[in-house]
Amino acid sequence: MKSIYLMLTLLVAMLPVGASGYSPQQQNQQQNQQQSKKKEHTVRISGKVKDSFTQLDLKAFVTVMNQDSTVVDTITTSGWGRDLFYNVNVPARPATYIIKAECDGYETKCINHRIKYIARNKSFEMPALFLKKKANKEVMLDDVVVTSTKVKFAYRGDTLVYNASAFNVPDGSMLDVLIRQMPGAEIKSNGDIYVNGKKIDYLLLNGKDFFKGKNQIMLDNLPYYTVKELKVYDRSSDKSRLMGKEVAKKDYVMDVGLKREYNRGYIANMEAAGGTKDRYLGRLFGLYYTDRSRLSIFGNLNNMNETRRPGGKGDWSPANSPQGQKTTRKVGIDFSTASKNDKFNEKGNITFGWDNTHDMSRNSTESFASAGNIFSRNISDSRTSNHNFNLYNSISLQGETGLVFDTSIDYYDNKSLSVSRSATYSVEPNRWGDINSTIDSTFAENVQGTLRDIITNRSLNRSLSKGRTLSINSDLETWHKLAWGDRIEMSVNVNYKNSNPDESFSLSRNDYFKTGDKDLRNYYNDRKSNSYSLNASLSYGLEIPYTKWTVLAGPTFSQDYNSTTGMNYRLDQLGGEWMANPEMMYATLPSNMQLLEDVVDNNTSRRYNTLKRNSGGNITFRRNADDSYFQIELKLVDEDERINYHSAALDTTATRSRFVFRPDMFYYKFNSKLNLFVRYYVQSSFPDFFRIMPYTDNSNPLSVTVNNPNLKKSLFHHYDFNLRLRGLKNQQYVGFFLTGNFYHNNVSARTRYNTQTGGYTYMSDNIGGGGNWDFWSTVSYGRALGKARLFNLDYKLWVNGLRRKEFDIAYDDDPMQVCYTFNSELGNSLYLHFQKEKLSISLGGKVEWKHSVSDRSNFDKINAYQFDYGGSMTYTLPLGITLSTDIKEYCRRGYSDKSFNTSDLVWNASLARSFCKGKLTFTAEAFDILQNLSSTQYNVSGQSRSETWLNSLPSYAMMKVAYKFSKSPKNKK
Repeated sequence: MKSIYLMLTLLVAMLPVGASGYSPQQQNQQQNQQQSKKKEHTVRISGKVKDSFTQLDLKAFVTVMNQDSTVVDTITTSGWGRDLFYNVNVPARPATYIIKAECDGYETKCINHRIKYIARNKSFEMPALFLKKKANKEVMLDDVVVTSTKVKFAYRGDTLVYNASAFNVPDGSMLDVLIRQMPGAEIKSNGDIYVNGKKIDYLLLNGKDFFKGKNQIMLDNLPYYTVKELKVYDRSSDKSRLMGKEVAKKDYVMDVGLKREYNRGYIANMEAAGGTKDRYLGRLFGLYYTDRSRLSIFGNLNNMNETRRPGGKGDWSPANSPQGQKTTRKVGIDFSTASKNDKFNEKGNITFGWDNTHDMSRNSTESFASAGNIFSRNISDSRTSNHNFNLYNSISLQGETGLVFDTSIDYYDNKSLSVSRSATYSVEPNRWGDINSTIDSTFAENVQGTLRDIITNRSLNRSLSKGRTLSINSDLETWHKLAWGDRIEMSVNVNYKNSNPDESFSLSRNDYFKTGDKDLRNYYNDRKSNSYSLNASLSYGLEIPYTKWTVLAGPTFSQDYNSTTGMNYRLDQLGGEWMANPEMMYATLPSNMQLLEDVVDNNTSRRYNTLKRNSGGNITFRRNADDSYFQIELKLVDEDERINYHSAALDTTATRSRFVFRPDMFYYKFNSKLNLFVRYYVQSSFPDFFRIMPYTDNSNPLSVTVNNPNLKKSLFHHYDFNLRLRGLKNQQYVGFFLTGNFYHNNVSARTRYNTQTGGYTYMSDNIGGGGNWDFWSTVSYGRALGKARLFNLDYKLWVNGLRRKEFDIAYDDDPMQVCYTFNSELGNSLYLHFQKEKLSISLGGKVEWKHSVSDRSNFDKINAYQFDYGGSMTYTLPLGITLSTDIKEYCRRGYSDKSFNTSDLVWNASLARSFCKGKLTFTAEAFDILQNLSSTQYNVSGQSRSETWLNSLPSYAMMKVAYKFSKSPKNKK
């Protein structure tokens, strides 16, 4: 046995050592160390590199080293828009690191930072490195390529960047004109901005909020010549940026970057205009910038009610014509400031507005019903005055202990008066377009002939209302990062709203031709309401060790209170002049207010207050990765509600309670190739407590509303899908957007029609089961054509669908049947843009097919389409005169009623010329030169068809003069 051991020992000794020179024991030890190293967990260190003077983030080369100067990793700062940072993974153990930052034109700088404690920490924020510019050295510009054709847009990582100087924009234009020319960008008639099919949440100015949520202010007042580039990207929420990790859904923003000469100093832009049809405009905009603060003011006075400009991509179709004639007066101020280290920020704005609106309309409607369609005519004239004040302020503190505190105050003072005449018919009285003659005949003292055989009722109404509303809202979010990596988060929201006074007068005369009855009602309505809400949540964020997961759990609490008093008085029951001369006594109260107590309409007056308390818990699962973010939020709430209700029909105190489960999930992925967002949530909707109390509002006998005590909750599933591809060749962009809902136990109105009076009675009720859904989808595509990229192609395809189960209109006491309606739209648009030097041309159009079907026995299937085609041009003529013009024809075809098949050819043009080195600009504009733009809108759906004329801005011409001024500091570094 000893000999055997000896032989084995000799054989082992004779074995060759490894190429590394290590013995087998050493090799095994080294392999074990390597495997241990591979399994060693890491944490992330991140930070920023900033200009020491301007505090702006720099695109710098960062080297992370151990204490002995051995290199751990190198990286270049990157990020979204102006928010640049570096991220490096290091071993999860206490250590001291050297961070070195290098940037062209700046002095190199190093800092030392020690990580003392790891525990469950997954990331650490390093102190910012502030670099000083090198003395007497030129800073070379990155990625500057001089070509014959300027690149209009490109991708920088996951940011879409538009080059403002690449577009041919007429002198004197504002930001909205520039955005309308950008490939893939669209401004809707209400001011909403869409890029690649997705709505922009906020407009930013140099990476900071500017009149947050009021995009129209910047669109109308910021001169285009100040803009260097526009960046479109998904920005982390305020809380996410301050906490240094994703904790909420990102905002889709458009960041307007100013040219270098406007980043410090101040600019001013003033404009005045006058035109035919008594049109006028006055505008003032001023912007003052320092390195860490900004102050801007604006003032706007006009009676145009128009945001579209000649030569752009504005939609001049009748359906998008501004409604009414509006006079606007608005002033405001916006500010922001930040500390030197950018840890403390404050921003806010104040606006004052005075609006006067004059709306006139004439409407013909045919409501579809299985028992026979119902026809109506209406003419109305209303005037509204609105004074408003809005204040917003936000304070934020960044760090391991941080907070965001937002406060807003809104005040509105409204007054309105209106006059209307309407009538209901059992048979269509005459062709659709002849509304005036029908109404005039209907309201003649003696209705004769065929009209008397088909008319059911006629009504004359006058109303006057006034009210003031004050709303105060405060949000506080705060957090603290514990030494071992977990977080404690708390949020509190408080809202208060008061409406007092909220009063109105109404006078109505109704004639019922089939019964011969007449009805006169003179109402005074006095309503007051007070409400508040309190929402609070506390959560503990547990970092799962060695994973990207975080679990947050904690309690939630909310309380909502609402007190409402609605008293209605029948002034006609006072007798005397109120009955004999109601028009003379209209909107007049008796000198002895005690008399009002005798004419209270007990059937429609009521008082109630509700108190709702919700308590429950939230558990949230989050996964933060380098290029993705995933979250599942589960809410379980116990809702308890009490109502004190007082009316003639019922005087009671009632309670109800229920458990509610609300799941919410979304996934977000982003890199240099794509941007993907998916969301799904379920939401239950319960009827307000006061809406299920026994109550009938018959103050308008032609429109009676009845509460339904048996109304139950409804449920809907919501989904979103958005995909945007980026980094494609030939300046291509691709976007796909889909959103929709599925409804269960949906609420619809049971509508009963009284054939003798022509009045309707409405009661909300649930339609059991499913069968209700809708969706909207859009595909956007664009690219540059040709080697010189002088041409750009924009294409869009959209498909929309809506299916509804609804109660059919019931005649008298007929049983109410359930019917379904399906509406769908299929459309696409194609535009080709050409730009070379001073010439820009755009040609194209769109076509949309509309389809409606229903299971009603007398419903005629609708297959109609509308299309438009035309072009626009901007060209700089000799002597520096810029011509901008557009011409387009809007058409509708396929409707059974010939009056719906229309064609409108619209032509607009403007001439602009600048003087005094571009400081002074004169512009002449002409709108609807051919005077073909119709003010009539047509709508056809599965429930009805209507033709509506609205007073809108007529064809007019205008002369403008604008003056701009700017100044930068002399000692600019």
